[in-house]
Amino acid sequence: MPVLAGEYQPSAPLARGRLYDARTISLHLTDLCNEACVFCAADTAAGRDETVTSAELIAVLDAHPPADWPTVNIHGGEPTLRPDFLELLAQIRTRGYQRVILQTNAIRMSNQAYAEAVHRIGVDVFVCGFHAADPATAARITRNPKAYDLALRGFERIKQGGATLRVTTVVCAENVTDLPAVASLCAARGVDHLNFSALQPQDFARGSLVPYDVCRPYLTEAVEVARAAGLVVTLEGVPYCTCPGLEALHVDWRSQNLKVTFHDLTIDNFNAFLNATTRVRTAACGACLLRAECGGVYRDYLDVHGDAAFEAYTLEAS
Repeated sequence: MPVLAGEYQPSAPLARGRLYDARTISLHLTDLCNEACVFCAADTAAGRDETVTSAELIAVLDAHPPADWPTVNIHGGEPTLRPDFLELLAQIRTRGYQRVILQTNAIRMSNQAYAEAVHRIGVDVFVCGFHAADPATAARITRNPKAYDLALRGFERIKQGGATLRVTTVVCAENVTDLPAVASLCAARGVDHLNFSALQPQDFARGSLVPYDVCRPYLTEAVEVARAAGLVVTLEGVPYCTCPGLEALHVDWRSQNLKVTFHDLTIDNFNAFLNATTRVRTAACGACLLRAECGGVYRDYLDVHGDAAFEAYTLEAS
């Protein structure tokens, strides 16, 4: 593994409310995961064979030098399950990328020695999927009975290393009434940024979709709890009109381009890809003043719950 000179220092924080930098390359590191979340759209499982090779990953880095793509986002699966994860992380660091973002469930970061090894090489932002305020709910969602306790221990190790800790909580039927408690727990555990994400449904996950009129009061309260505690709060993939008053919290995708690699597939702009393939507009969207900012709604949501929750922003309503 390459040796880095000197002590690693985290980069400056992301601009407030951003998830990524203006030009970020997102590297699919693995097909494996030690969770099996009920709503997850990724084709990952602990029992399958790894199909992502180190040579493929290095080739992606070679094709996206830091002068053009200063930020690397690492996603999976669960990237830390790769036996060569530390070597690959060091490869990224020695190439001179300005910021490294790691999407993880934080389970492996619960191990002190492993966390120290990661911190020595350097991750700037840990993006941790965390979806429940208690162990039982977490076990139902992740289908890993140890996930809750290990993730919280991982949060502690992450903060000890001085990195930014962002939690992404997917809003779903299993956790919707607990969202304020999730926000309170994150505040107590030193989370810097809480990102509430709409569920990106697949056919098998339709039962986890929550009507937006049901979700609204819990999500609004959770936002208030998190902001009162000083956390950065963002909303990702949530149609603007379903949470009036929270418009300023939505992720501004026009200011950031996430280019995603997945095996031999390259998605040049992930948000544009979602808009073109999985999101649609309702009748209310046509007259909405925020149409350009809002990506619309996931098609599966309309199939399950219809369009009653959507209303255009107009001059009269704004």
